[in-house]
Amino acid sequence: MFGSCTTEPYENGGTCINYTCLCEDGFVGSKCEIDVNQTCKSDVDSLIPHPNTCQLFYNCSQAVSPLPTEDRRTPHMPHTLRPPFLHECPFPELFSTVTMSCQNYTDVKCGSRYETKNKCDYLAVSYICRGACKDCIYLTPDCMGFSDGIYRNKYMEPSVGYYFECQNERIIYSGGNPCQTNMASHNGKCKEKFEIPTSYWQDGYGVDCSGRPNGNYKSERIQRCDINYTCVNGNSTLTHCGNDTVFDSKSLFCQNSANACRPCGSIDNGCQ
Repeated sequence: MFGSCTTEPYENGGTCINYTCLCEDGFVGSKCEIDVNQTCKSDVDSLIPHPNTCQLFYNCSQAVSPLPTEDRRTPHMPHTLRPPFLHECPFPELFSTVTMSCQNYTDVKCGSRYETKNKCDYLAVSYICRGACKDCIYLTPDCMGFSDGIYRNKYMEPSVGYYFECQNERIIYSGGNPCQTNMASHNGKCKEKFEIPTSYWQDGYGVDCSGRPNGNYKSERIQRCDINYTCVNGNSTLTHCGNDTVFDSKSLFCQNSANACRPCGSIDNGCQ
């Protein structure tokens, strides 16, 4: 129903771009010569891949497209007409020309059909998108270019605490902090808040080493005597004191509490 093209003439408004034939909605075929309406009249059980877009297909058993026709933010505006029989796989599925059904994206080869990884490109999600496109991206950010992991949603205020998770450059979660209690996302992974610098979205309790000399530092935002931070070239590493020791603010090393300055130890003299 679709294929490569050269300079041959195309029918029904079809065009050739980068050796790929792009058909108008409602037409398929190597030269856009097949009218979906006529095909569906003769075979109501047919499923026809959309020639240009991998998640779309035509379902001859349902003439009225189930896809939304209005803009979410301006529903009073004139609705956009959907081509008869046009359907869409649910995100992140794509339409397989082998099984002639919606399948997980890992099991579908789109060929010359456009394959999107962005949830907001799905018509059922974005609606008509005159004004709703930005709203969609705010709530379901595009994962293109992101490694697998959990990230803070930069479109939301820090106080909201909105996150999204990416897998194979597709969004699989958006919402509140999915990490365990006392943890938050940093560089795509859930980490203890004491491992995250305070400058990162106001989530972290750790020491921010930016501009600091190399060396050891105490816990600052929330006092903890059993940990300390080592700054090397602006990067922070969290270290836990062991063997019932505490971090001494004078020696800048973990010490027995009897040899450490207050408030973590018992020494007062010579600690300033």
